[in-house]
Amino acid sequence: MRRALPVTTLAAALLLLPGPRLAGQAPVVGPAGDPSVRDDTIYALTVDPADHPEESSVLLLDDGILVQEADGTGSRTYRSVAQVLNRDGIDAWAEHTFGYDGGRERFRLNWARVVAPDGTVISSEPIHQQVMDVPVPEQSPVYTDLKRVRISMGGVEPGTIVDFSYTVETVDPVMPREFFASWRMTTGGTVRRSRYVVDVPKGYDLRMVESPGTEPTSVEESGGRVVRQWAAADLERVEPEAFADAAHADFLHHVELGGPNSWSDIGAWYNGLAKDRYDVGDDVMAAARVVLDSADTAEGKLRLLHRWIAQDFRYISISLGAGGYQPRTPAEVVQTLSGDCKDKATLFVALARKLGFDAYPVLLSSSGGVEEALPSVRQFDHAIAAVRRGEGWLFLDLTADIVPFGSIPPNYQGEFGLVVFDDGSVEEVTFPENTPADNLSETTVTAEIHADGSLTGWYDELNLGATQYRLRGALSQEFSKNDLQRVADAVASSVIEGAVGDSLQVFDGRDFDAEPRLRVWVRAQRAARRNGSSGYVLPVPLTTLGSPTLLAQLERERETRRYPIDVGEVVGPFTSVTRLELTLPAGWTAELPESVHADSRFGSYASEYTQEGRVVRLERRVSGREGTAPKEAIGELIDWLRVASADDVGFIALRPGG
Repeated sequence: MRRALPVTTLAAALLLLPGPRLAGQAPVVGPAGDPSVRDDTIYALTVDPADHPEESSVLLLDDGILVQEADGTGSRTYRSVAQVLNRDGIDAWAEHTFGYDGGRERFRLNWARVVAPDGTVISSEPIHQQVMDVPVPEQSPVYTDLKRVRISMGGVEPGTIVDFSYTVETVDPVMPREFFASWRMTTGGTVRRSRYVVDVPKGYDLRMVESPGTEPTSVEESGGRVVRQWAAADLERVEPEAFADAAHADFLHHVELGGPNSWSDIGAWYNGLAKDRYDVGDDVMAAARVVLDSADTAEGKLRLLHRWIAQDFRYISISLGAGGYQPRTPAEVVQTLSGDCKDKATLFVALARKLGFDAYPVLLSSSGGVEEALPSVRQFDHAIAAVRRGEGWLFLDLTADIVPFGSIPPNYQGEFGLVVFDDGSVEEVTFPENTPADNLSETTVTAEIHADGSLTGWYDELNLGATQYRLRGALSQEFSKNDLQRVADAVASSVIEGAVGDSLQVFDGRDFDAEPRLRVWVRAQRAARRNGSSGYVLPVPLTTLGSPTLLAQLERERETRRYPIDVGEVVGPFTSVTRLELTLPAGWTAELPESVHADSRFGSYASEYTQEGRVVRLERRVSGREGTAPKEAIGELIDWLRVASADDVGFIALRPGG
């Protein structure tokens, strides 16, 4: 079990650790210098591998020293000391990669060594060390100043200790006073000692967001500096759990730190970089008119503008130097028919304004998770556009080439964003979020069973909201006739094994106005198969919610559960409907199970099985919910999934009449 130690125990544990660096002292950087924590103490913390059968290594020390200056410069020094327990641990620790920004930071490997538990040096330095540029992918290339340092260690085997330290100095902050950092004491594996030291000038507006029980263990002031230290000992391995809500777990200890900048400061800084990038010359307007003049209304032109920039401009990010944050001009983007998120958003904003719309750039994180209490440009990695709509906003992601006008990707729905106005002021916004009902996946099979057991009919699939992008992405490429036939056969086979498809009807995934629907004519020669001398068995493509494996895992966690339950992970923010409407030969009947209805805080589940005359209808509807449930609700979750999983209708029996 991982926990924060009580003060009395922690005080005793800290006797094994030296005090924090005092103001005026240089941070620990060189292999000849005194390490951040005494080696003879740390190496004595080795464990018996038999006591850790589920782990390939154990962190004896996880240590960080951060020195921050008021102007945004500073340094961060890390040390990791790991005991290798088995051969999997060799793979994890014999090779290591460090990253840094080559344009703004300096990297130094202080030492990297392999030692025996008694401290005897097996290898005093890497057998190979190389500095590399971050590879540029061929699809959606990104050119940056980011560097990687790769080291290979020799002599690593079970029982040895890998000990390395490195320092990254920030010499040119992204913006004045910029600062954002985080530290996790609970890593998931065993950590014998964890320490984080933060050194800032006296009077520095250091902002902290700490998990419960993660307050500093010491705060010292000297020489115009304030040094805070967080420390813990013997943090145990955390067993993974199904649907774990780590964000609300009170036993996971971490701290996030920010500096004195506000969101307004960040808006003013970005506006300073972008304010002269909205001028549109005659060449840009001429190129835009070719695309936009086919629309008769301003709204129609705005839609064409969105489609043009999202789909006809190749994504290329040249984030070298200031280019990592300053957008290129509209003329450069149009001339090259390429740009990254900020380039495309800037071009859209500039042209939307020419069309008479009130448009602005928006800064955000493409994956969400921005800590709003700690303003920092480093929390942002994406830019989109916003068009004012009455009292609200229409948000448009110009890099999302299959996301229709008026929608935004699910990655950052419900998350934080920053609209930046022309005077540098800002508006903090929360992006709109689909409900589970909005994210609908619906499949319908309308077919006829013939007296010889064959089946013919239509398969229809409709995907709305976030569920449409899988289908849009798959259908955004050009298909040959043979490709389309393979798609039709694959869809038909998903309905009835061995079935073939025909008359495939698809849409262009890049057509924002097209309904995301797919249709296939299905033919199966042997759909219903004889079962004995007087009946048939027909497989039905109904998926089951809650597998035996999942239920067994949850049962094992029933008494020991530690994490709260992430309700949104159980089903997801989706609604799934599967519907079969089968017309039987005259006089035939179907043996149908009882309908099932189960509702809970984790979602709703409903199935209906009926026969009216010759028509058999089978429908299953599953809808997820959002939120967090306490760990004590695991029994309720198991009961709900058990009811749903018992509705395991893999086939139905058919009885011919007479």
